[in-house]
Amino acid sequence: MMRRLFWFGLAAATGIVVYRKLSRTARSYTPSGLAGSAQQTAVGLLDSVREFMADVRDGMAEREAEIHAALAENAGSGSGLAGDSGPAGGADALSLADLLGLGDGADDVPDNGPDRSGPQRQEGETDR
Repeated sequence: MMRRLFWFGLAAATGIVVYRKLSRTARSYTPSGLAGSAQQTAVGLLDSVREFMADVRDGMAEREAEIHAALAENAGSGSGLAGDSGPAGGADALSLADLLGLGDGADDVPDNGPDRSGPQRQEGETDR
């Protein structure tokens, strides 16, 4: 008799667990359940975008501080930017490309190949 009571209790407990799991799953597929799931996904995506934008702003502020420090250091040494009233292009001059971390610029210019703008018109020439 005790064995039957044990197995009956185990079956009842299993049935309750399965019933609760199935009803929870079925509830998630109702229109309100789907809307709630979509809302949670949208909120999560929005939070991710906000965190990304905050990281971008922090990076921009850090880089701006680096540029201001380089400008202040350059102004303190008495030399101006290349092309300013200071020594133009001198060894101590700091270019904007250097401030922005772009290098000397000579190797950074892409070679676009030959000029393909077409033949140039002479003055007074018209279309046919």
